[in-house]
Amino acid sequence: MPLRPTFTSSYRWRPLAGAAVLLAAVSGAALFGPPPSSAAAAGATTAWHDGSFQLDADQVVSRSDIVLGQPNVNPTASMPLGNGSLGVAAWAANGFTAQLNRSDTMPDRKSPGQLTIPGLSVISHAADFAGRLDLTDGVLEESGGGMSMKAWVSTGADELIVDVTGADPTVAQTASINLWAGRHPTAAVSGTIGTLAETWVDQGEAGAGGQTFGSLASITADGRDVSAAVAGPTQVRVSFTPKRDGSFRVVVGSPAWHGGDAPKAAKKLLGNDAKAGAAALLNRQDKWWRDFWEHTGLIELNSADGSAAYLENLRTLYLYEEAASEKAGIYPGNQAGDADMFDWSQDRQTWTPSEYWLWNLRAEISANLSSGNDQLNTPIFDMYLDDLANIETWTRQQMGGLPGACVPEVMRFNGNGGDPGRGANSGCSEPGSPNWNALNITSGPELSVYLWQQYQATGDRAFLKRAFPFMEATAQFLLAYQQVGPDGLLHAVANAHETQWAVQDPTTDIAADRVLFPIIARAAAVVGDKPASDPLLDQFARALTQIPPYPRTNTPGHNQLLNPGYTQAETDAADATGTDMIAISYQPAASRQNGENIELEPLWPWNDISDQDGNLYTLEQRSYANRPNKGGNDWSFDALDAARLEQPAQVESNLISLTKGHQVYPNGFADLGSTVGYQPYMEQSAGVAAALDEALAQDYDGIIRFAPAWPADWDGSGTVYIQGNGKVDVQVEGGELVTAAIEAGSTGTLTVKNPWPGQFVQVVDGKKAGRTVVKPTSAALLRVPVTAGRSYLVERVSAPTAGRPFAAVTGSAPVGARHLGNVQIGLDPAGPPTTAVVGTVLGATNASYGLSQVDAASATTASDVDGLSARTATVVAGAGDLYFDIDDSVARTSGYHATFTVSYHDTGTGQIALQYDDGPADRTHLAGTIQLTGSDTWKTATITADGAYLGDLEAGGADFRLHSTAAFTVHSVAVSVTGPAVPTGTRFPPAPVVTTPKNGATVKLASAISGTAAPDATVTVGKGGSVLCTATADDHGAWSCAPSGGLTPGRQTITATATDPTGLTGPASAAVSFDASDVPPGTAVVGSVVGATNSSYGMSQDETPSPGFDGPTTASVIDGLSARTSTDSNIYFNVDDSIAHAGDYAVRFTVSYFDQGNGSFSVQYDDGSSDPYRSTAGIPLSGSNTWKTATVTASDVFFGGAQHSSADFRLRNGSGQVTVHSAVVSITGAGVPDATDFPPPVAITAPASGSVVTATPTVSGTAEPDATVTVAADGTAVCTATASDSGAWSCAPTTPLAGGAHTLTATSTDVTATPATSAPVPVTVGS
Repeated sequence: MPLRPTFTSSYRWRPLAGAAVLLAAVSGAALFGPPPSSAAAAGATTAWHDGSFQLDADQVVSRSDIVLGQPNVNPTASMPLGNGSLGVAAWAANGFTAQLNRSDTMPDRKSPGQLTIPGLSVISHAADFAGRLDLTDGVLEESGGGMSMKAWVSTGADELIVDVTGADPTVAQTASINLWAGRHPTAAVSGTIGTLAETWVDQGEAGAGGQTFGSLASITADGRDVSAAVAGPTQVRVSFTPKRDGSFRVVVGSPAWHGGDAPKAAKKLLGNDAKAGAAALLNRQDKWWRDFWEHTGLIELNSADGSAAYLENLRTLYLYEEAASEKAGIYPGNQAGDADMFDWSQDRQTWTPSEYWLWNLRAEISANLSSGNDQLNTPIFDMYLDDLANIETWTRQQMGGLPGACVPEVMRFNGNGGDPGRGANSGCSEPGSPNWNALNITSGPELSVYLWQQYQATGDRAFLKRAFPFMEATAQFLLAYQQVGPDGLLHAVANAHETQWAVQDPTTDIAADRVLFPIIARAAAVVGDKPASDPLLDQFARALTQIPPYPRTNTPGHNQLLNPGYTQAETDAADATGTDMIAISYQPAASRQNGENIELEPLWPWNDISDQDGNLYTLEQRSYANRPNKGGNDWSFDALDAARLEQPAQVESNLISLTKGHQVYPNGFADLGSTVGYQPYMEQSAGVAAALDEALAQDYDGIIRFAPAWPADWDGSGTVYIQGNGKVDVQVEGGELVTAAIEAGSTGTLTVKNPWPGQFVQVVDGKKAGRTVVKPTSAALLRVPVTAGRSYLVERVSAPTAGRPFAAVTGSAPVGARHLGNVQIGLDPAGPPTTAVVGTVLGATNASYGLSQVDAASATTASDVDGLSARTATVVAGAGDLYFDIDDSVARTSGYHATFTVSYHDTGTGQIALQYDDGPADRTHLAGTIQLTGSDTWKTATITADGAYLGDLEAGGADFRLHSTAAFTVHSVAVSVTGPAVPTGTRFPPAPVVTTPKNGATVKLASAISGTAAPDATVTVGKGGSVLCTATADDHGAWSCAPSGGLTPGRQTITATATDPTGLTGPASAAVSFDASDVPPGTAVVGSVVGATNSSYGMSQDETPSPGFDGPTTASVIDGLSARTSTDSNIYFNVDDSIAHAGDYAVRFTVSYFDQGNGSFSVQYDDGSSDPYRSTAGIPLSGSNTWKTATVTASDVFFGGAQHSSADFRLRNGSGQVTVHSAVVSITGAGVPDATDFPPPVAITAPASGSVVTATPTVSGTAEPDATVTVAADGTAVCTATASDSGAWSCAPTTPLAGGAHTLTATSTDVTATPATSAPVPVTVGS
């Protein structure tokens, strides 16, 4: 979309005859060729009618609704709601749960709280549950069990409104706002409004500004008998009864908060919204969203395999989520590509929440512009523009006093760049170099380009006038940082973004120079800034003649600089080979620290290379084909680059593969990698939106391109916004461009690339098809005069748009979840009813497993009876009761089949009745009775119930009770419950845990096996199909047993099961594998020397890619030693399984590392746990730039190969690089052979044993790579050598040996001071 500046450099322009046609052939571009078959042409329709593009926004948007076929009880499937300043993640746990989020609760972006409404479990546990997030109005709709709910964040106020109908008017309801440990709100009540208010100061974090921030959450309800109460230090609750018609409403408000009178602020915010008519509230909601969608460029996609519609869904979801999380007047909602406004994990954040990463906002900015939503960029731009003074201060402090603004790539909301200490990851900070962003100097210029693009899109001169000082300040610093060299060109040592650190003339700097300086000149002309009053303008103009050419490197390899002299001749010669590509910098072989394709930055987002420059465009095609990183993180720009290069097949494959690899959440959100965790990301869907727009239409350099990269097997119909407040409407059907319309937003002349190269096209008035605007021509570029407010059709003369049948672009809402391979949007139906088994063991301390005993309106005492822990219900007012509550996550408010199993002491006579909640009309329904016979023994009874409601309606919120007119004693109760939305599984009795021996251990043959289980359960330990031993757990659940005759020698795997006294048996424990032996352990020493060719001695460094693998590394020689440097902070190693595998080991790690940067790194090893990255003590880095050796130990090493690529351990520096020469590991444990594989033996290969030699013989041999070898004759050192990277060495005595017999030996010592000595070699010195 943005206009590429015009350059005066003769090097920049290489016009080619027939460029468009030639490049289409070279690139495989989606420039539409010969007319389609008559059958295809006959079936094609157009949505252009009567001067406008007929697209039903409501219907097209509804195609992307999220359908919930089952309740979204897991927060990872939460639904996003928002109004730009208040964001909400809503899910069905505890009936209904919603986390409130704001972007102005800095610096930690703390949540104002979570709302829970337990009574909505009637819906979430209903067999007829149905749910949908309606994107047309931002309303979450759910129904089931006769109840219905609508939840939305009001577009008129920072409120979450939950409107409910169909509730039982006799059942009391509650709703609460909760915070959690670590939060210290003031909880208060005023009338029927409860509030949680908290403030704090931005302090302690590097770059803190001392501002006061805070959060306020308020809650009220509409119903009967509404009351509010403080339920605890971090909870306020409203209680009420639904209206007689079964309706009620809960309203939660959360405005910006910096302190004050919380109840007063809450009352003002909430107003009368709790009692306002639902229709009025929803009409306001519908109007705002309808206006948003009607002014948004929508695209409908279809394909035979469904992939196109899936990507359409992601694009529409992105636009919805962006509108729900960005609003002028508040900090940007998203700060690092993650969907912060829809977080669900309380206050937990992945990245430093006070910092914004421009790289991760670029796709968002682009998609907002191309979809016509430039207003959604306002919060981003406002933050940077408002922070200019602070940014300039930071620049002077951190960048050597230079003028202007160096905008930190990772910038705090207040304009500071973070921790400026050496080795810290601050942005624009010379003291911190080398590091990720210390010398990344192009974020400011990049943002200035976006500001210019915003102006180009809107024509808003007031905006540009406000932005111009910022833009010029970034250009001023960019120029000041660079120096003119003897060759007359600008040079600097800077970062190539995050991928290369402190290198010569990065490609990003060159792109910034080429693009920003002309933009400043054009912007200055618009705002009236002239060289006479602004001498910087002449400096920028002069700098345009001093910009180096882009560096060139070889393909493949990317390690040779092909134009080292910066000359035009070298550059032309490199290009003439047809095998070069743009290099990342003028040091292409320098270490890469991140997986960015900097070689393609000039293409996008800098917009410096287009299909109108044949040479550079072809060069970038090679750069793309040979890009070092294909795919990668969720922010990958591969699809955008492919769209710019007009490669539709690549657009399609990249979008699909990235979606399958990263969109792990059913709400459409992604993960940076591919793991379901606690932080949703929306940068992947932003990338989808931006790439689809670029594939459908482009005008980044002022030339409109219709469907330049649209996949041939996708049908698409939609609108993309262009410069000058205009937009284009495009339709592709069956691989044919059938509609190419321009809706002009300003008056002037547009340039359009002929969509059908070489064919005759014309431009006609969109309203009056007979009025020709551009006469038939086959030119590659069309000049189209346009008038604001009028429309135009670009069409083939042979196939005029008006001649096609009309069909509006419409759609219908989905009826189920969408799927794309392994990922999906929405939730599928739950399937048949499922079963869970829960239970509790009673005693002095109850043990609860999904079922809890509740003391409510009853009295109980704990005791031990006949060897079992128990509770006795004593008689109060003629009755004794034990009340029980099933976890609401298991069963609540539905129709369940339940089997109750009771272990009771048969004392006395009479009956014990089991009465369960069967709904509001029958809260103590009799399921059955237990007859007492006075046997004074423990017995078990089983009672069943069908259609049980289990809605917590008994006393104390219980689901059932045991009731008698006499005292009775119970040991345990279990419930097998079957019904909708029941999480499948057996919680009772729980699987035992085997604590001894631990996995991988070696134990003596006479050792016992021990662990924990449900109290008083019988534990059976088995191996294979046989029983090893049995034990009874004590009242605390501890048990132990030993096989009769001891354990069998050797490796064995055991499991354990537990049986409750009721006779119920739970699932087996996790398997535990161990060795039984009375043989003492062994010790082995292994190692690896790394470099261009690794040398492995019982251990190897691992570069094998695997899911989640964060490599590779790069090889180099540093200060004479071979080395490998991580690109993503990790280097992985495998110990040979023949040495150690899946055992219990004590290990000593010795690492030879290059001491670069500050901070520390550590050894992270597989300890046999589910997170096999346990860390040793840290190894400090002091920035001495010398080789050092460190040793760390660990006593709980497993080495099971559970790390990425089946590695056993890795060297980890989470905040920077780590460079290593060698790693040595000493391993002690059972089954480990007594062996010393490292260091390798040093050997003398010449002269041969027994040979006659000269007095100064050359002695040669092999040793550990880079080791120092000392040769001795008869025990006296005579010469030294350093082994090469391959281990070869040689030296000759400097003092002649005496004639006669001698014995030669060689000793090697490596950088870790590990010695090795050769076998003796006898020789004779001849006379």
